[in-house]
Amino acid sequence: MFASMSRILVLEDDALIAIDVEMLLESAGHAVVGPVSCQAAALVVIDEQALDAALIDINLGSEKAFDVADRLAKEGVPFAFLSGHSRASVPSDHADRPFIAKPYTHRQVIEQVSKLLKDATS
Repeated sequence: MFASMSRILVLEDDALIAIDVEMLLESAGHAVVGPVSCQAAALVVIDEQALDAALIDINLGSEKAFDVADRLAKEGVPFAFLSGHSRASVPSDHADRPFIAKPYTHRQVIEQVSKLLKDATS
């Protein structure tokens, strides 16, 4: 079992989805960082807080979350995309990242976060 308070960044611009993911992760014993809804806020979080993993939406209104993906990769923070876009919209340098398609099930999210945390410790 993982430490009960793994810190998970949630980057999601849809408030209802953000709240759903936050409640889901907290009910599974994780500490949610955010949720935040734009790249600028996510980049500040990455600079200021230790993270164990992240779930990031690709489309954030008028911007894409790939600067955040790049920073997470550079910092060694495991992450998965949680998006209504297709996997084909992911740039080639992140093509191997886990991808959860919207609409998602709660089980898919929890299983993917568990896998991210497990892979990070192995």
